Amino acid sequence: MDEAAFTALTEPYRRQLHVHCYRMLSSFDDADDLVQETLMRAWKGRDQFEGRSMVRTWLYRIATNACLDFLESKSRRVLSLESPQATEPNAVDWIQPYPDRSSRRAGVAMRSSCSKRKWSGFLIKLSSR
Repeated sequence: MDEAAFTALTEPYRRQLHVHCYRMLSSFDDADDLVQETLMRAWKGRDQFEGRSMVRTWLYRIATNACLDFLESKSRRVLSLESPQATEPNAVDWIQPYPDRSSRRAGVAMRSSCSKRKWSGFLIKLSSR
């Protein structure tokens, strides 16, 4: 499979993969990186894709594994003393809202109706259950 065929096969799933990675990572920037990592892994493993599953399923599996690998490596990193997580392990300061299509075209991030504090409080309550 050449580059043009691979791009034609995977490009329709790029946004779906981005949303999937965002849901796993809660970071728009990390989701960007992991979509690229997913496509790199898919490119390298394109010869192993036998077509027994849908392309979407294959890409989602690669994306999920890439995100899990990223989260595992991130949990092993040493936090700096200035990090909010160093003093408050449940502090969540890295969640970014996912921009909608119209604001992405304009280059403006979507404004969340919830304040960051309310969202963080919700996640802390959810994680304590």
